[in-house]
Amino acid sequence: GKAPFTNDPADLWVDGVPYARVARMAQLRPRTWYFDTASLTAFLSDDPAGRHIVINNTVSCFEGEATGVVLHDLVIENYANHAEQPVIPGNPGWQVHNCVARHNHGMGIGVGRDGSIIGGKAIANGQLGVGGSGCHHARVTDLEIVGNNYAGYDFDWEAGGIKIVEAIGVEIRNCRVNRNRGVGIWADIDCSDWLCSGNEVVENEAAGILIEISRAARLIDNRVLRNGAGRQGFLRANIVLQNSRSCEVVNNEILVPGGGTGIALTFEERGSGPYGRRETRDNVVHRNRVRHCTIDGSNGIEAYREAAHARRWSNSWNHNSYFVPDGERTYWRFFGNDYSWDQLRRETAYEAQGTLEITGRTCIP
Repeated sequence: GKAPFTNDPADLWVDGVPYARVARMAQLRPRTWYFDTASLTAFLSDDPAGRHIVINNTVSCFEGEATGVVLHDLVIENYANHAEQPVIPGNPGWQVHNCVARHNHGMGIGVGRDGSIIGGKAIANGQLGVGGSGCHHARVTDLEIVGNNYAGYDFDWEAGGIKIVEAIGVEIRNCRVNRNRGVGIWADIDCSDWLCSGNEVVENEAAGILIEISRAARLIDNRVLRNGAGRQGFLRANIVLQNSRSCEVVNNEILVPGGGTGIALTFEERGSGPYGRRETRDNVVHRNRVRHCTIDGSNGIEAYREAAHARRWSNSWNHNSYFVPDGERTYWRFFGNDYSWDQLRRETAYEAQGTLEITGRTCIP
């Protein structure tokens, strides 16, 4: 669940560090604060002398429906915006170049239809670094998206690095999406024809790249490292296709932390959308390099419903290279069955041309 006060956007920062808000004066302890809303007074247990203290209290920076705006080289910080309300709005056609959105309670930068975010940073925002809805043909390139969701929003709702819904033709290229509390890059609800290429997606607490109930995403040449550490389950994998079809996962470098998952395809009943029933089919997982840090972890396909039917869907999983410390371990799971490398190649049609290298040692998780 979400943390307390996520829907109350008043935040307090001390020397650039967000303090946790408590409900009663008696709960004060180091690195917390209490806000008396009647007197509009903030209380801390830490001595504020000589410290740089900021309270977010202004709700928005830009208002209105203007289109065709260009913003460049601005720093937008310490706004008390609500969740899903970006401090830089995602109006159609807005171009955001080399701007910084940080320390805002909700979403940092929005992107709209035919809009672009080029360069700059979306760092340490309370909910999301970047978000958009219906932002067809948007571009996000060379952006640093780091350390978002300090306010503690629920990962499975909408929190972390970047989340875009119901959008066609989006490109996310050459971005650094690191250490967000939630999903790194997230396409949700009937997105189509995406390209995610050349991104560095590292140490996000949930999935690294998640394509959910969408289609035709191309995930190519990304470095996806140590995401979902210690979180068992395919929905926290470094790369996840969830009820998605006709996607390509090709030539990515993946480093799986202890207890984590490399690449996962999942199916459960999610109804139908504009592209038909939301099934996990016609996907290609080829030429990826997957390194496991420890003797646990997995890769594969899981159908939580209709497994016998899902087995017949055309998902091509081949030509990948794996680097593991122990060649006898079961690093692959397909439709409820765990496989060692020899079992996988002997008992299934997966990885007929794949390769395995036994490293004989664990790596830094």
